[in-house]
Amino acid sequence: MSQERAESLVVCSTLNQITNYLIIKKYMPKKIYNITFSDEACQAMNKNIKISDWDNQLKQEVKDNLDLEFHECIELEANDVYSMQEVKEKIMGKIDNKSQKPIYWHITGGQRVIALAVSDLIKEEKRLQDRLIYLEGNTERLIINDCYGRLSNKEDNRNEFSYGDKSLSFQRVLKLAGFKTKNLTSTEVMKVNGHPKIDESNEKYLFYDELYKILDNERKKPKKYEIQYENKKYKDFLRNLLLKSNSPIIKNRIEYLKLIFKDVLEQKAKLKNTGYKICESKEMERPYPIGYIFENLAAYQIYKVVQNDDSIIGMETSLKTYFAKENTKDNEVDELDIVLLTDTGKIINFECKSGGMKGDNAKSHNYTTYRLSGVFGIPIIISPLYKREISSVDHPNQQKGLEKQREVVRAAKNAEIEIWGFEEIKSKLKPLLDFNKRKGSE
Repeated sequence: MSQERAESLVVCSTLNQITNYLIIKKYMPKKIYNITFSDEACQAMNKNIKISDWDNQLKQEVKDNLDLEFHECIELEANDVYSMQEVKEKIMGKIDNKSQKPIYWHITGGQRVIALAVSDLIKEEKRLQDRLIYLEGNTERLIINDCYGRLSNKEDNRNEFSYGDKSLSFQRVLKLAGFKTKNLTSTEVMKVNGHPKIDESNEKYLFYDELYKILDNERKKPKKYEIQYENKKYKDFLRNLLLKSNSPIIKNRIEYLKLIFKDVLEQKAKLKNTGYKICESKEMERPYPIGYIFENLAAYQIYKVVQNDDSIIGMETSLKTYFAKENTKDNEVDELDIVLLTDTGKIINFECKSGGMKGDNAKSHNYTTYRLSGVFGIPIIISPLYKREISSVDHPNQQKGLEKQREVVRAAKNAEIEIWGFEEIKSKLKPLLDFNKRKGSE
């Protein structure tokens, strides 16, 4: 396809404004029309929906980053959504349809009656050159039809089905979703603008990679460790001993964990030779260190998969998200443990749960990811449990001491959030990314 600027592009207001932003950037239209709703219509449909906010967020990002202005607002009233004829008349009253140059109609996010009305309108006006555009959320496929619903010729227009933006950032996606990004913080930036930021010779990287291997090997060849803490002996698998640090019977979890790591380091030369001083690390300064230790274990394994993947342009850990005007603790909405950003605006949010998680907490993570990128968001829970333990979570003969971790599995399933076992990161993430590449090149 020729990358000449489109004459006219029509978009529909949607919570998932990243889709509109990407299409606007792809076609850089001379005229942008926005189908939206009046304040009265919004009140009649759903008082909680802030469509004017969605519109303002999109307009501001388009102006600031693309140097484009919206040409016309097509405002529908509450009664309009019940009449295709009313919708068509409102659109025709605003659109300059005299030109023979194609109008691109982006109907992703629009109400069904709008999509049907647009389809009828371009047939009635015999605008054979116009194109209906839709981004299918599950496959991230850009679908382009002519006025009769026929798919554009893929052999001649391969580039037309590509809409990714390598310059996307978490800041931009967050802004478009209504979050505040001033002083946006994360613990570690692992990939930005598609470029890996972690040196694989880094002591911390080497330590957590080796510790992951030890724990994964323990799954295959079980071996118990024994430590003595406060005049009591604890004998269990290393993973279980680490998780026990969150137990109320452990009065000083930091000293307890330091004792475990000192004992393990003496036995594991490869771990010790990484040079990372885990007992003096920032992880040990946290109230619940094991949560951050498992987050690092998962993050570096995810990073190994995505570091050279062109579709993943951003990766950060402990990314804080806000709705309020000021980034203060009281206004924090959620903290995303490990978050990936694709060049098509999809957020993949991994929550690492070494302790418990109530059902409402699970739904909070699900909602935040949805808010960040609409139907394009994927929330995934990573559990310290193994796949076999997750699949048999309700079996009566479960080993003791992992009740909180099993609660996480149940809460995630009740909230319909996908959950991966500790050893499944590579085996599940790689096919997910490969699928995106396959469908993107079809």
